[in-house]
Amino acid sequence: MISKYSKHVIAACGFILLSFCVTAQMQKWTARYNGPGNQNDEADFIYVDAQGNAYAGGSAYDTTRVNDTTVVANQHITVVKYDSTGTQLWVGIDTGSVSTSADGMTVDPYGDIFFTGYADNFTLGHFIVVKFDSSGTFKWQKYYGK
Repeated sequence: MISKYSKHVIAACGFILLSFCVTAQMQKWTARYNGPGNQNDEADFIYVDAQGNAYAGGSAYDTTRVNDTTVVANQHITVVKYDSTGTQLWVGIDTGSVSTSADGMTVDPYGDIFFTGYADNFTLGHFIVVKFDSSGTFKWQKYYGK
């Protein structure tokens, strides 16, 4: 499994996930994710479970409207789950109101996904832990280090 940060490929943004069969030395599938902000999203972490599902974790940007103009608002911790054939199953996005970026990702035996990272929040704290459930639903975020 290879994650590649992609930048303005044919006027598109997002990240690309490639799956290879090592023994046959051939590419199995390619998947692309472009976040809601249509910006330079990043997949920094890959996890493959026992069923061959791939979890790509990192950050994606959202957008907001200011005076009838769309602008990039915040970066959010994001996880995308693909099945063993590369079909996107779901996308989970940290829905908090501040920018967050991932520094680590793990998946527990129940399929829940946890991230550690950083938050642009001087009131609540700079360090963050984020949880998504096994269906990609954002569950909570905890801030530390204020």
